[in-house]
Amino acid sequence: MVEVARKTRRVLGASMSTQSRKNGLAVSVLALLLGLLPVGAATPPIDDDPEKADATEESAAPSSRPWNTFDKKQMSGYFFGGIALDSVRHWQESGSQGLLGDLGGFETPEIRVVRLGLAGNLKFSKPWFYHVSLAYLGFGRGFDRETEPSWTLFDLRLEIPVGKAGRLTVGKFKEPFSTERLMGGGVLPGMERAMGTEALTPARNAGVQLSNSSANKRMTWAAGVFNDFAFSHESFSDGSNQVIGRVTGLAMDEPDGRGLLHFGLAARYSDVETGLLAFNTKPEVNPFPLVLETGNFAAESMTYGLIEAYYQKGRLWLGSELITASIESTANSDPTFQSAWVQASWILNGKSRPYIHDRGFFGVLRPERNVTDRGPGLFEIGARFSTVDLEDRGVSGGEGSRLTGMVNWYLTNKALLAFNYGLIDLDVGGASSTSQTFQMRLFLLF
Repeated sequence: MVEVARKTRRVLGASMSTQSRKNGLAVSVLALLLGLLPVGAATPPIDDDPEKADATEESAAPSSRPWNTFDKKQMSGYFFGGIALDSVRHWQESGSQGLLGDLGGFETPEIRVVRLGLAGNLKFSKPWFYHVSLAYLGFGRGFDRETEPSWTLFDLRLEIPVGKAGRLTVGKFKEPFSTERLMGGGVLPGMERAMGTEALTPARNAGVQLSNSSANKRMTWAAGVFNDFAFSHESFSDGSNQVIGRVTGLAMDEPDGRGLLHFGLAARYSDVETGLLAFNTKPEVNPFPLVLETGNFAAESMTYGLIEAYYQKGRLWLGSELITASIESTANSDPTFQSAWVQASWILNGKSRPYIHDRGFFGVLRPERNVTDRGPGLFEIGARFSTVDLEDRGVSGGEGSRLTGMVNWYLTNKALLAFNYGLIDLDVGGASSTSQTFQMRLFLLF
């Protein structure tokens, strides 16, 4: 989603030489080997839960402490990083080329993202948690593409305990809205978030949030106000203001993964200080033309609603989310956009996905025996159907749906090999297309 008055970039495809393909394969193989090395490092907070992430081992002697951690008098912490290496193959029906063009130019292997960060505690009587992370997004940019800063500030947040009121979070971080959005990239069963989640919910925002849990951590709530002026190079008066709230509850919570039923509701209101809105998304594959886009249109405000449900019993995991975005737009007769998805996954070996009770979302899967210990790792299979509708009243952004099959192999708790197959249907401006895609990702952490 884009809430600024600028024209969305057109994504251009570029062919790749044989030598470049060989280099991409070499990088992937090298990264896989590095990911399998049994280096002693603290696990990064990929589940976005500072209380469960492995930070400094304060009880350990300095000589046995992981190499990427430190423990000083006033603060402790650990450095972390991650890299995602992607490869994709497209198949098109003859009618799809009129809408999408030739997708052969979108089959270049790419380094999806490189992420570096620092997290830990400031040692007050009740520790304050801090989290800073940067991502490099400059790989794979052709010389004919519009340039943007390659290094992006992902997170700059400070969590302060405020007694019985809970946690006060300030800085730049994820808005308290969708469970799928709140879960980290290495936690999701699919390689990409659902196309509607990407279209309608921002990744991160700057603001202040108060959150807490109740009913013996069977319920959570969070509320915050946001304005991204500090990171968007705008004045405060030019930045849009958001008010957001989220509440979750567990109707069932059996121990040891024997049964869990999660429900969540969220609401989001935003004014539109620029007077213009734009929404766009891709069908859950990054190297793909940006055809689902509304372009800029006049609007005064927008109000979101979300309902979500997740069920887990043993190795079975089910989830679904529905988002409705109601736009106040006098010029376009107040359009409404919607997205929905439903997903199922099954763990072939290993324990169920952990639930982080005081945050109200799920954590990362971890194999019981890593391949580096001559174990099988952990295998997960899954399927998802997702849809998004950006077409209503005076706004024409298209409609899309995707059916995805997923296979995940968690080699270690720091290395994931993922395979996705997708059947994609798009309808934009009266033109329809059907295409298929096969995606592979190597996701490494340190």
